[in-house]
Amino acid sequence: MGTISKIFNYNAPAPKPALWLKPDRGIILNGSTVSTWEDQSGNGHDAVQVDSTKQPTYVQNGINGRPKLRFTESWMQITNGTNLNIKYIFIVTSLINIYTDTLGPIGTNPFGAYVLYTIGTNTMHTYWGSFLTPDLLVTPTNKLFVVQFNSQEFSQPLALGVGYGGRYWDGDIVEIMIYDKDLTPQEISNCSSYLNIKYNLG
Repeated sequence: MGTISKIFNYNAPAPKPALWLKPDRGIILNGSTVSTWEDQSGNGHDAVQVDSTKQPTYVQNGINGRPKLRFTESWMQITNGTNLNIKYIFIVTSLINIYTDTLGPIGTNPFGAYVLYTIGTNTMHTYWGSFLTPDLLVTPTNKLFVVQFNSQEFSQPLALGVGYGGRYWDGDIVEIMIYDKDLTPQEISNCSSYLNIKYNLG
């Protein structure tokens, strides 16, 4: 077991997220896979997977030379994931393979529903709640997704890399910020700029 506590130093966006998973801080390794992805918001929403056969792989040199987690038939449980009243999700992710079946980087556990998903195309949709953001394309150059909800709480805990029927996300999850409050246009810009600069997304 090993822990990656800090590799890169970037100024945090304002305001602070309710859940914040970064690939360069709070990574607890089980060999080459990740057993715990510690929440950097201070709210204890860690992503955890105790089953070593379902743990994502830690990739040291990912987008813009930064680390990432590769999910292929792997998933992680968000601790206290039912306590989040989601208003905004900022996620840097990429899709490796497109299948005719449903896939999602964020869902509910275990295999309950999708928060974000694709089905047979590279278009990102949502399944739950009042979704205020239009569908978004997952392409080699489009990796940052900003998703706005009216307000959404989930009866099942959030999970990464899996959703309804045990269908897995075949791709990478790089960084996630979830907010439980309304954001001003400037705050949205701050969060997007932080991720764009860090990962050189353009």
